[in-house]
Amino acid sequence: MTPPAAIPTLSEWDMILLTMLLGLALGRRKVSGQGE
Repeated sequence: MTPPAAIPTLSEWDMILLTMLLGLALGRRKVSGQGE
């Protein structure tokens, strides 16, 4: 019942979300380190 097109779509979104989360995490760490 699940369309095959939904699989790559979810994978792409997962990669984007992971990249954004990693970027925010690294950005916060860098800012915190430089700020203090």
